[in-house]
Amino acid sequence: MPLTGLSPATSALLLDMDGTLLDIAPTPDAVRVAPGLADAL
Repeated sequence: MPLTGLSPATSALLLDMDGTLLDIAPTPDAVRVAPGLADAL
């Protein structure tokens, strides 16, 4: 899918981390991202 025409001012990239990229945590505040994962994404 080409990403042309997307404006950073009006666009967002939303990732489902808890249960998809990370283990499910008991509360949203308990979700922890491993070092380097954000850079890899």
